[in-house]
Amino acid sequence: RQQLKNRTAGWQFVLDPNSKRVVAAKDYTVNESTKEKADLLVDAMALPKVNPDLLIHDDACHFQKHIQGHKALKHAFRRVRYYLIDEFHRPNHKCQKRIQKKAEAKRLKNVRTNMAEVFNSWIRRKNFFLNSMNPHLHRFWVEESILFWNDHLNIIPKYSTRRSAAQSRKGKKGK
Repeated sequence: RQQLKNRTAGWQFVLDPNSKRVVAAKDYTVNESTKEKADLLVDAMALPKVNPDLLIHDDACHFQKHIQGHKALKHAFRRVRYYLIDEFHRPNHKCQKRIQKKAEAKRLKNVRTNMAEVFNSWIRRKNFFLNSMNPHLHRFWVEESILFWNDHLNIIPKYSTRRSAAQSRKGKKGK
């Protein structure tokens, strides 16, 4: 695969778990950079009509420690009362956040915590196509993909299904 100049290390997306819409996105320069994630969230929280009290993250335990360790970030995230791990990643954690407290479970009563994983699964299928482009086209098509997602939420599958290798072989033989 050809290495392109100015290639991003990937993308961070902010989704509203209630509407399931992507509200912010940013290509980052260092893979899984907590600082860049925090910067994106600060920008997203500054958008009109955004008033979060809940942050769902695959590594909420470390992210919350990062926020609490920086005075400026602590102020920016002052409205966030709950830092929770999404359903997809929670079984992999050994920290105290693996078990939800009563107040957290109540807050999550009507929230799909894995919407970011559903979106990532959907956009991941486009990576081969996107990563072969120059950076300007790459960014353009990521933005177009986000717009498409937001405009077609009613027809996009709400759950990402996992198939085992055995199921995949069975499906191919049946054709």
